[in-house]
Amino acid sequence: MSLMALKHFSSKSGFRRAGIAAMVCVLLLPVVCCSAEQKPSKPLKVVASIRPLALLAQDLLGDLAEVQVIVPPNADPHNLSLKISDRVKLDGADIVFWLGPEFERFLNKAIKQRNQSIDLAIVAELEDSVGQSDEHHEHVHDGSDTHVWMDPGYALLAVKALSERVERLRPELKLELSTRLAALNKQIQADEQSVSERLHLSRSVKYVVMHDAYSHFSEAFGLSSAIVVNKMPEQRLSAKQLYKLQQGVEGARCLLVEGRTDRAFRLAKVLNLDTVDADPLASNENIKSYSDFLLGLGGAFERCLNGRK
Repeated sequence: MSLMALKHFSSKSGFRRAGIAAMVCVLLLPVVCCSAEQKPSKPLKVVASIRPLALLAQDLLGDLAEVQVIVPPNADPHNLSLKISDRVKLDGADIVFWLGPEFERFLNKAIKQRNQSIDLAIVAELEDSVGQSDEHHEHVHDGSDTHVWMDPGYALLAVKALSERVERLRPELKLELSTRLAALNKQIQADEQSVSERLHLSRSVKYVVMHDAYSHFSEAFGLSSAIVVNKMPEQRLSAKQLYKLQQGVEGARCLLVEGRTDRAFRLAKVLNLDTVDADPLASNENIKSYSDFLLGLGGAFERCLNGRK
């Protein structure tokens, strides 16, 4: 893990305050493992709740797994209801890769209805893996933003956890998984460094976001805290709230939006800000990897903070 990621994840107490719900969970169904001498007869079935997690799974596993996603492109995971086809995916999965009950409440009932062999130990393992020291912690998160996949440090933890789970299912893949994990870690760290260098001179610039979704990204790269329009995307501003917001955005460089909606354009006009489109759920089909996703998000912030359209 890079120095930046290690620094960010060094405090156990700070991470605990972020809440278990903000961590990536890996759930397993009981399967029969192949013997150490055998090759897997067919790819594992991995179901990811959102596309950024699916990208991480695909980056790590490649042809070792068939990766499916629950949340469709441009859907709002805050207000999603599972379809019958989604339940079929979950029932057939060897591994369910999700964020936990606080962010993905639409999965809670389906998860609880599955058999008792579901393994939630990964929650404790993730917490232990990041909480070794209190010496260098700078970011204490209040847990309100559970969009943890935007922080490359969390991504490193997530793929490590996924690799360990796959190894338990397919122990004959231990060496290959180790090689793949090392290569993916190297790529994520290189992308993290690239984004950090691009944003280094803009860290103190103020910016506005439509809802509270970017604090993990901002903290990972040492950016100013965003001016948040709404805590949740479905909320609407009252006249009083809008007036207060207008008074607070002086000096902000842009409004970061998720899709160029009429509402976003109207708000940008009222606030006299340019809009820059970000893609926190990797909805764009041209995003083929977590590297594409992270670099694309970094590019959106670069355009926003530097005043480029």
